[in-house]
Amino acid sequence: MKIFSTIILSFWMFLFPIDFNTDLSKNTIKKINKALERVWPGKTILQEPVDGFESVEYLSHLFSLKFDGMEKGYMAIASAPSRFDRFDYLLIVNNEFEIVAAEILAYREDYGGEIASPRWLKQFVGKKVTDPFKLNEDVVGISGATVSCRSASIHFKKTLGLLTGLNKNG
Repeated sequence: MKIFSTIILSFWMFLFPIDFNTDLSKNTIKKINKALERVWPGKTILQEPVDGFESVEYLSHLFSLKFDGMEKGYMAIASAPSRFDRFDYLLIVNNEFEIVAAEILAYREDYGGEIASPRWLKQFVGKKVTDPFKLNEDVVGISGATVSCRSASIHFKKTLGLLTGLNKNG
């Protein structure tokens, strides 16, 4: 009976593989897919983990994005500190390493969640690592969310720097 159960379980796992390597919630995956759809409507986008990438202090996932047989950009999933906790964010960049989408995936504080607003985040679209990201000069802040606004600005630029560096090294 034990052999029969093992065979059935093995067959089941073959038919319905489970990806044990993903630590992203269904809600996070849904937000990522919506952001990709907004950037490239109607495209089926292949998300491939970047070879040789190992997560760093704040950057947990890095994917190259491909469709129509060509690489179109990168997607980084990272976190940054807010006042007492951390928030998770998504940056999508094109082949010129310009931000084409920014999204707050999870904000874990009672205050400052306004940084998840698409209206606030759209000011980052088009920015490159060489552009200034200084809060209240180049990036409009939000009253009551100063710490989170500053952190998002700093970490978005930091992530862009890492992506640009990978391009030069790879």
